Amino acid sequence: IDAKIGETGILNDLFVIKRIREINDLDVSNPLWNTTNTNEAITFLNSQQGIVISNGRIVEIDFENIQEYRFNLEVLPPEIGDLTNLTKVDVNYTLLTNLPPEIGNLNNLTNLPYTMPIGVLLPSSESNSLFLK
Repeated sequence: IDAKIGETGILNDLFVIKRIREINDLDVSNPLWNTTNTNEAITFLNSQQGIVISNGRIVEIDFENIQEYRFNLEVLPPEIGDLTNLTKVDVNYTLLTNLPPEIGNLNNLTNLPYTMPIGVLLPSSESNSLFLK
Protein backbone atom coordinates (compact mmCIF):
# COMPACT_ATOMS: atom_id res chain seq x y z
CA ILE A 1 0.00 0.00 0.00
CA ASP A 2 2.97 2.36 0.56
CA ALA A 3 4.46 4.17 -2.41
CA LYS A 4 7.63 2.25 -3.24
CA ILE A 5 10.94 3.20 -4.77
CA GLY A 6 10.76 2.62 -8.48
CA GLU A 7 7.38 4.29 -8.90
CA THR A 8 7.69 7.50 -10.81
CA GLY A 9 6.54 11.00 -10.11
CA ILE A 10 5.18 12.53 -6.99
CA LEU A 11 4.49 9.21 -5.24
CA ASN A 12 8.18 8.38 -5.40
CA ASP A 13 8.99 11.89 -4.15
CA LEU A 14 6.59 11.40 -1.24
CA PHE A 15 8.25 8.09 -0.38
CA VAL A 16 11.69 9.74 -0.35
CA ILE A 17 10.56 12.56 1.97
CA LYS A 18 8.93 9.97 4.23
CA ARG A 19 12.21 8.00 4.23
CA ILE A 20 14.18 11.14 5.18
CA ARG A 21 11.78 11.66 8.09
CA GLU A 22 11.96 8.01 9.20
CA ILE A 23 15.74 7.80 9.16
CA ASN A 24 15.91 10.98 11.26
CA ASP A 25 13.30 9.75 13.77
CA LEU A 26 10.70 12.34 12.74
CA ASP A 27 6.96 11.63 12.85
CA VAL A 28 5.42 9.80 9.88
CA SER A 29 2.18 8.78 11.61
CA ASN A 30 -0.04 10.87 9.31
CA PRO A 31 -1.74 8.37 6.98
CA LEU A 32 -1.09 10.70 4.03
CA TRP A 33 2.57 9.65 4.14
CA ASN A 34 1.26 6.35 2.74
CA THR A 35 -1.16 7.63 0.11
CA THR A 36 -1.07 6.12 -3.35
CA ASN A 37 -3.25 8.91 -4.78
CA THR A 38 -1.17 11.45 -6.70
CA ASN A 39 -3.51 14.36 -6.02
CA GLU A 40 -3.47 13.64 -2.28
CA ALA A 41 0.33 13.38 -2.40
CA ILE A 42 0.69 16.75 -4.14
CA THR A 43 -1.72 18.46 -1.73
CA PHE A 44 0.00 16.90 1.29
CA LEU A 45 3.51 17.76 0.13
CA ASN A 46 2.41 21.31 -0.72
CA SER A 47 1.31 21.64 2.90
CA GLN A 48 4.82 20.79 4.11
CA GLN A 49 6.87 23.91 4.83
CA GLY A 50 10.07 24.17 2.79
CA ILE A 51 9.02 21.90 -0.08
CA VAL A 52 8.40 23.40 -3.53
CA ILE A 53 6.57 21.41 -6.19
CA SER A 54 6.53 22.26 -9.88
CA ASN A 55 4.95 20.19 -12.66
CA GLY A 56 3.99 17.50 -10.18
CA ARG A 57 7.50 16.92 -8.79
CA ILE A 58 9.52 18.22 -5.86
CA VAL A 59 12.03 20.77 -7.18
CA GLU A 60 13.24 22.40 -3.94
CA ILE A 61 13.73 21.35 -0.34
CA ASP A 62 14.76 23.97 2.19
CA PHE A 63 15.76 22.00 5.29
CA GLU A 64 17.38 25.09 6.82
CA ASN A 65 14.06 26.89 7.20
CA ILE A 66 12.02 23.93 8.41
CA GLN A 67 12.32 24.08 12.19
CA GLU A 68 11.46 20.40 12.51
CA TYR A 69 14.49 19.45 10.41
CA ARG A 70 16.93 22.19 11.26
CA PHE A 71 18.31 20.62 14.42
CA ASN A 72 17.15 17.05 13.77
CA LEU A 73 18.39 16.32 10.25
CA GLU A 74 21.46 14.14 10.73
CA VAL A 75 21.24 11.80 7.74
CA LEU A 76 20.15 11.98 4.12
CA PRO A 77 19.39 8.46 2.90
CA PRO A 78 20.57 7.16 -0.47
CA GLU A 79 17.00 7.60 -1.74
CA ILE A 80 17.68 11.37 -1.95
CA GLY A 81 19.19 10.54 -5.35
CA ASP A 82 15.71 9.52 -6.56
CA LEU A 83 14.43 13.12 -6.35
CA THR A 84 15.59 13.68 -9.91
CA ASN A 85 13.81 17.02 -10.43
CA LEU A 86 15.51 18.74 -7.50
CA THR A 87 17.20 22.00 -8.38
CA LYS A 88 17.86 23.14 -4.81
CA VAL A 89 18.49 21.37 -1.52
CA ASP A 90 19.29 23.74 1.34
CA VAL A 91 20.98 21.88 4.19
CA ASN A 92 22.53 24.87 5.93
CA TYR A 93 22.61 24.62 9.70
CA THR A 94 21.46 21.03 9.88
CA LEU A 95 23.34 18.33 11.77
CA LEU A 96 24.48 16.54 8.61
CA THR A 97 28.04 15.29 8.84
CA ASN A 98 28.19 13.79 5.35
CA LEU A 99 26.29 13.62 2.09
CA PRO A 100 25.42 10.32 0.42
CA PRO A 101 27.13 9.65 -2.92
CA GLU A 102 23.67 9.44 -4.51
CA ILE A 103 23.45 13.24 -4.25
CA GLY A 104 25.57 13.11 -7.42
CA ASN A 105 22.59 11.55 -9.25
CA LEU A 106 20.71 14.85 -9.04
CA ASN A 107 21.52 16.13 -12.52
CA ASN A 108 19.19 19.14 -12.18
CA LEU A 109 20.68 20.26 -8.86
CA THR A 110 22.19 23.72 -9.25
CA ASN A 111 21.97 25.00 -5.68
CA LEU A 112 23.24 23.13 -2.61
CA PRO A 113 23.71 25.61 0.24
CA TYR A 114 25.66 23.72 2.88
CA THR A 115 27.50 25.21 5.81
CA MET A 116 29.80 22.34 6.65
CA PRO A 117 30.51 21.45 10.25
CA ILE A 118 34.14 20.69 11.12
CA GLY A 119 34.96 17.17 10.02
CA VAL A 120 32.30 16.85 7.32
CA LEU A 121 32.90 14.07 4.79
CA LEU A 122 31.83 14.77 1.23
CA PRO A 123 31.16 11.79 -1.03
CA SER A 124 33.84 10.82 -3.48
CA SER A 125 32.97 9.04 -6.68
CA GLU A 126 34.36 9.13 -10.19
CA SER A 127 30.89 8.79 -11.72
CA ASN A 128 28.97 11.09 -9.37
CA SER A 129 30.34 14.59 -9.12
CA LEU A 130 29.26 17.32 -6.74
CA PHE A 131 30.15 19.91 -9.34
CA LEU A 132 26.95 21.74 -10.07
CA LYS A 133 25.89 23.31 -13.36
